[in-house]
Amino acid sequence: MSDRYPWRNTSEDIAGSSPPQYETPAGAQEKADAVLAAAKQYTDEQNVEFNDHIANADIHVTPADKTNWNSKAAGDHTHPVATPSSAGFESAADKTKLDGIAAGAGTADSATDTVIGNRTATDSVTPGLTGTLTALLSGLFTLIKGITGKSSALTAPATTLEAAKAHMDNTDVHTSASEHAKLAGIEAGAQVNQPAFATVNDVVAAVPEDAMTIEGGTGITVTSNPAIKKLIVTATGTATPGAHASSHITGGSDVIPDAVAGGASGLMSGADKTKVDGAIQFIEKGAANGVAALDASTKLPAGQLPVSAVQATTADITYYVRTDGNDSNNGLSNTAGGAFKTIQKAVKSVPKHADHAVVINVAAGTYAEDVLIADYNGSTEIYIYGGASLADAANFIVNSFYVYGCVNQIFIRGFTAVTTSRQAFKFTNSNFCQLVFCRSVVTQTPTQTGVEASNGTSVRVAGCEFSNKGAALHATQGSTIISASNSGTGNVYGIFATEGGKVTKEGVQTAGTEMEHAYNRGIITSGVMNPWGDNTASSRPFVSASHTAQQTISSANSWLRVICGAESNDNLGNYDPSTGLFNCPTSGMYLVIAAVEVTNAVAGDELKLAVGSDAAVLLNVDHQRPGSSGYQQLTGSAIIVAAANAKLAMWVTSSRSGTTTNPDGYYTYMQVIKIA
Repeated sequence: MSDRYPWRNTSEDIAGSSPPQYETPAGAQEKADAVLAAAKQYTDEQNVEFNDHIANADIHVTPADKTNWNSKAAGDHTHPVATPSSAGFESAADKTKLDGIAAGAGTADSATDTVIGNRTATDSVTPGLTGTLTALLSGLFTLIKGITGKSSALTAPATTLEAAKAHMDNTDVHTSASEHAKLAGIEAGAQVNQPAFATVNDVVAAVPEDAMTIEGGTGITVTSNPAIKKLIVTATGTATPGAHASSHITGGSDVIPDAVAGGASGLMSGADKTKVDGAIQFIEKGAANGVAALDASTKLPAGQLPVSAVQATTADITYYVRTDGNDSNNGLSNTAGGAFKTIQKAVKSVPKHADHAVVINVAAGTYAEDVLIADYNGSTEIYIYGGASLADAANFIVNSFYVYGCVNQIFIRGFTAVTTSRQAFKFTNSNFCQLVFCRSVVTQTPTQTGVEASNGTSVRVAGCEFSNKGAALHATQGSTIISASNSGTGNVYGIFATEGGKVTKEGVQTAGTEMEHAYNRGIITSGVMNPWGDNTASSRPFVSASHTAQQTISSANSWLRVICGAESNDNLGNYDPSTGLFNCPTSGMYLVIAAVEVTNAVAGDELKLAVGSDAAVLLNVDHQRPGSSGYQQLTGSAIIVAAANAKLAMWVTSSRSGTTTNPDGYYTYMQVIKIA
């Protein structure tokens, strides 16, 4: 009988057979193996191709490539053109400029005649120090034309500078100053050998060699002494002259002139005789309408003085001056009908002996006066008030002020002096004066002085302005000017001191081409002289330095150079705070002051302080053995004779190692100053 389920090892499709047939396991395995082998072969072939594809670097990117690409700008990105202040791409215009510059341009010798080309210069421009080549050359030609004096810079001069210099130096064709003075003293037409006399009465010299003989008359003997060139006329008394008085008066043959008041002596005139006869006799002194007599105090009694006479002050006085006033007024009220018109009238109205305060109030205006304040000998002040500030002084105009021979203090405030021919403010032979808020800025030819103090006068000048002067302030002949915060420019000398004059200054000072000039024992100072009596405080080598960092003596009895690391003063920069050394700029004598405090002294320690050079101790200045432990200070000073560029330092030692210095600069410090 046939199988119910026939099995076949076939590979053809048997599923649709009738009756159905089924694959055996072996057949199925065979088919599966065949499929697996075919699949493996296919995948192997594909893997080879796939691996080749993966390994192809031409069609793949690495992570580094990707990072690099991601940092790039987009394809439509543009770059800016370079500017003078930032880098960038070269523009077409810049490229054109660059192509037009020759190779090597700007290097040495590149500016050849061909490159520079022709230039046309003139000789009629204003010379300057900056500009184009043409402008500079034109300025040079203009200067040459001015020097030669020709109409063109290219026209040869009449002479050369060398020839002109030789001519100027030729003493044969020029006169010296002394020769010129000698010639100026010779009158026109003067002869080499002039006559000994020209005409005496009716005797006329015929030739230069003519001589005149003098003979004595009756009772007269004439003798001569050729050795001393002396002619002696002696009355021998052998004859008596006859009466001749009438010959000497008016109408006589030998008239003697009348005496001249304050001049030559002579005969008394008839008019003078009349005055003598009418003179008040001595017994009339002190009588009414008579001659004033001095009282017991050597003063004129008030009752004998005329109403207009100036007397000593009896009370404080205030006068007023106005441009609409009148010098016929009494000056006692500030009105047009009461005030004086001139400052000089007010000054003259002040008694010469003033023992009370005197104030002269001047109203704003122009007073064309050279005000003289002279010979006041009282004990108080005379105040002359103009403006109340420097700015206000411009409204109070005078020519000048001159103070002479005053014992009273003269105080002048708030005026502008406009003189062009004398010192603006002058003080002479007076005790003490003050000048406050005053000005003089007008240009003077020749230049004058703003303030001059002479002959022992002391003047305080404060808050003033002086410009365009030969000297803004000048102290001379032992006088003193106290200058406090003054201003001004355009002066030759800001401060000038001569012939023992002294100027002490505080605050800002007047300026000049030379700020300060002192000679012939003149002194200019800030007010305090140093112990040597000169004014070199700012130029004298000096240092004051203090200790800032603790130091330790490393071994017993070894010297330690103490370093003061902070300077409070080093006039000329001679001290090095990093080394503790002072460099002597010049040879001389130097005073060294040293102070060192140790912090951990032990009773019985031997402590020494010395000054010396950079390498060795020179002089011991202090030596102590403390009786207790703790802080111990050593101080001392020495004068060292040092050569230029020598080094000075201070040194300390202890008999015990480990001794330390106190870094407090109040206790440990060094000072050095050159004293001679």
